[in-house]
Amino acid sequence: MKHPYKLPCRSKKSLGVVESRFLDWIGLERLPSFENAAWFGPIVGVCLGLLAMALVVAGVATLIQFLSIVLLNSSEHEAIRNIGLAVVAVLGAPFVVWRAAVAQKQADIGEQSHITDQINKAVSGLGVEKTADRIGRPIKIYVGESETITQLVDNPDTFEMKPRSIERARYWDQTSLNHPETGCEEFEGLHIVIETWQEERTEIEWQSTPLKLDDGAAIASYGDWTVFSETAPNIEVRVGAIYALERICQDSPRDHIRIMEILTAYIRENSPVANLSPTVEPIEPKSPRTDIQAALDVVGRRSAKLVALEHSKRFRLDLRRSDLSWANFANGCFDGAQLSGCRLEAANFRNASLRGARLQGALLNFADFFSADLCGALLDHATLGRSDPRRGSITQARELRGMSVAGADLSSVGHLRVSEVDAPTFGTKDTILAPALAEKFKANLDDIDQYVFIARGNIVEDEHDVLQRLKATAFYGWSPFTSDDLATNSLRSELWNALGLVGFPFRDE
Repeated sequence: MKHPYKLPCRSKKSLGVVESRFLDWIGLERLPSFENAAWFGPIVGVCLGLLAMALVVAGVATLIQFLSIVLLNSSEHEAIRNIGLAVVAVLGAPFVVWRAAVAQKQADIGEQSHITDQINKAVSGLGVEKTADRIGRPIKIYVGESETITQLVDNPDTFEMKPRSIERARYWDQTSLNHPETGCEEFEGLHIVIETWQEERTEIEWQSTPLKLDDGAAIASYGDWTVFSETAPNIEVRVGAIYALERICQDSPRDHIRIMEILTAYIRENSPVANLSPTVEPIEPKSPRTDIQAALDVVGRRSAKLVALEHSKRFRLDLRRSDLSWANFANGCFDGAQLSGCRLEAANFRNASLRGARLQGALLNFADFFSADLCGALLDHATLGRSDPRRGSITQARELRGMSVAGADLSSVGHLRVSEVDAPTFGTKDTILAPALAEKFKANLDDIDQYVFIARGNIVEDEHDVLQRLKATAFYGWSPFTSDDLATNSLRSELWNALGLVGFPFRDE
């Protein structure tokens, strides 16, 4: 079933849109695709050759007639004038055509130069920064594990503490000591309690914003208040540059893929993933930066025509290793997108199209997949170990046909759809399942293992029973091997062929 892309709403009363559609309808805005009728090219070439020969013959005939009238001293002045005009018209026609072609070529070059200038200007806007002055002071902080000991001090004037230490208390007392040679001794004097840490770092405390310390950390010393010049992205200018690139995409489809590469590279470089360790609950909402979300919105609302252009070029949106937690992908088209190794905690994928998307190794805890299309998506080794019942879990997606979860952590997924009712998913022996599902997988492991060796042609009655039992579970087509086994790829390819998931974006060939 072809996925109905959700396009941005446009007013049909817009004069510019109506005019553009009319010009496109009559063929004035579309560049001809000569590959669609390659056989017709030689015929057109022959016709043009015959037309050129006819013009030459007509010109020669007209010239002969003109000379005959002149040489015979004919008095037909009007005929001589008409023939002369005809000669000029015939001889000048090629030059008129040539001049029109040159003018059109110059116009095309000027248009492309203008578009290139617009792209360069917009790309320059993506790197604009602004400088702001803030008042702050450096603070030295001791962090890490600490150790508290009590020092017995004979001479306070010569006593020195270890590095990264803070004196916690000082008092006079009497303490019994066990000496290995003299036995029990009494010490009466100064006792100093010292706490020592393993590491230290320096942070800036901004005026009117108290510094928050980690558990177990301590402030060692305060610096003087001073003015710091802080450089930050100019979000307003960058967002404008992103929307300018979107407009260029709409006006110049030939530059669309290049602009998508620019925008996805911008997202990767400005929101890189630091690590893929799950956030400890409770997870706090943290929206992505405004310009990052704007770039995602532009990428996600591409028209179906531009998406088809990408597919014809086997182009995938490259968002690998990006931190897009809490990002909004809702209603967007991300078919075939490269999202492997991304941090996508609590991301909103509602009604998004992720057909054939690559999400290997992604962190997807608390992600909302309500009504999303995950047909043929690769979630191998992805992490879905946490979920929120108030948000749409992966089982609430609209389409899971052929979704691969080989070696993934699905410990938060309470159930999977029955293969006989809904099209099957694909998993492996090392897919981490919730306890109830894991027990069902073990109970059906013999049938899963036997399914691998069942002939796909004529099958006997016992083998037919195996297939029927598997189709009544969520594990029809699953692999009894681990995700790194070579047989697993073969079994997934076989399942995809049976489901009709061939070609791009499911496969690159």
